[in-house]
Amino acid sequence: MRRFFQPAGLASDGVIVLVDAEAQHAALVIRLRVGEPASVLDGAGREFHCTAIAVDRREVRLRVDRTVQKPRPQCRIRLVQAITKGKSFELILQKAVELGASEIQPLITERVVARPGPGDAADKLARWQQVAVEAMKQCGAGWLPRVLGPCSLAAAIAGDAATELKLIGALSPAAAHIRSVLDSFRQQHNRWPGTLSFWIGPEGDFTGAELMELARASVLPVTLGSQVLRSETAALYALAVLGHEFSYPP
Repeated sequence: MRRFFQPAGLASDGVIVLVDAEAQHAALVIRLRVGEPASVLDGAGREFHCTAIAVDRREVRLRVDRTVQKPRPQCRIRLVQAITKGKSFELILQKAVELGASEIQPLITERVVARPGPGDAADKLARWQQVAVEAMKQCGAGWLPRVLGPCSLAAAIAGDAATELKLIGALSPAAAHIRSVLDSFRQQHNRWPGTLSFWIGPEGDFTGAELMELARASVLPVTLGSQVLRSETAALYALAVLGHEFSYPP
């Protein structure tokens, strides 16, 4: 199914109009033709099953035949991810969308090398959000994750204050298994957490002082296995495990 993104959703006459980059992509890349089916995601849970009624590189008109409302995730997962070098951070964003993250907070810590400069932070954020949109269209996710601007450890901790359960991947012998932490929360509250954050450090991990700050903020260490994982591998591992656990009823 050809999927497109239109945050404005449905027009009053039952027609969705794609313009700019989405129209060009539909007309010139996908080569959508009149009468062919297409799907439009609005990033807020609605998927519109449509038929193309007019196709031009400047404007594509789609008649809405059916609307599907996708449920919200039972747990909003916030990935707090230290920025990695090169294209690997975009890979993390792409896979985080596919694996069900609701929010991604890019993090700048002491050992982060790839630090966006003051002049390119806005461009980086726009690029990252577009990566999320493309990943949503590819996998058919109903909800577009929010990609936040890069911030410091202190700012990320403050932004995470209301999160119900906070976890961090750790190699410490004291780190618990993800399932045991989730089971403990469920036994205490008789439900899954409504919000959960997972913190992933940079290559070289968080410093000792940073780990102490996170411990004071009630971020619980959990194991991702006995091997030392790259930052991007750790993020995908954590999200995949959480997705598996939350696929079962509480």
